[in-house]
Amino acid sequence: MDRAPLLILWDLDQTLLNPAGFGRRAMHAAFAQLFDDPAPEGISFSGRTDKAILREHIQRAAPGSEHLQAELQRLSCDYARSHARDFAAQGGVALPGAIEALALFARQQHLIQSVLTGNLRTIGEIKIEQIGAADYLDLDIAAYGDEHEVRAELVTAAVTAAQTKYNCQIPAEKVVLIGDTPLDVQAAKAVGARVLGVATGDFDAHELSAAGADAVFDSLTPAQQLLDALEA
Repeated sequence: MDRAPLLILWDLDQTLLNPAGFGRRAMHAAFAQLFDDPAPEGISFSGRTDKAILREHIQRAAPGSEHLQAELQRLSCDYARSHARDFAAQGGVALPGAIEALALFARQQHLIQSVLTGNLRTIGEIKIEQIGAADYLDLDIAAYGDEHEVRAELVTAAVTAAQTKYNCQIPAEKVVLIGDTPLDVQAAKAVGARVLGVATGDFDAHELSAAGADAVFDSLTPAQQLLDALEA
């Protein structure tokens, strides 16, 4: 590219889609399989990486078994693959306006869009495929929650991958995260990126603004409002 592209990094759960508990079920089933005990309850999933979530599962219910985390992640992905059809059957669906926004962004020159999600890669890829979003996203540069526990590290990973693929430098001000939690906002701000908050999950517009989002929207519709904010 002749000039730095605008890199858009979409969160998945409660930003582009309603996950309907798909990842949670996979991880809980994997925990029960590995440890022959039910997974602990009361662990927060919102905005966190699955790697951090699974580590907390082990710390709470199987202390001393931290060396089995990679196996727990593998079993979670195996369960997700074998139950991929359950995603839609149990309520997994793109949020209103999500596909329209992806399609609009995909038509813009000098704009690259991908995914930055706390989901384990396999779980995230299943969700993306199930909602019909894969064709609009450059998944070669996507960052997933089995790479790092800290979400800000995923931003750096995605930017590095994009710079390598497109043979260009992408300054922080050309990176925009779109997400629904204060942790999305914090991850963006930690590396100097911009962030658009969408109040489509558990946090309202006031909470996202207070966390430092550059702009906040109640939904993904109309998509043009998001594009205008990106180009402001």
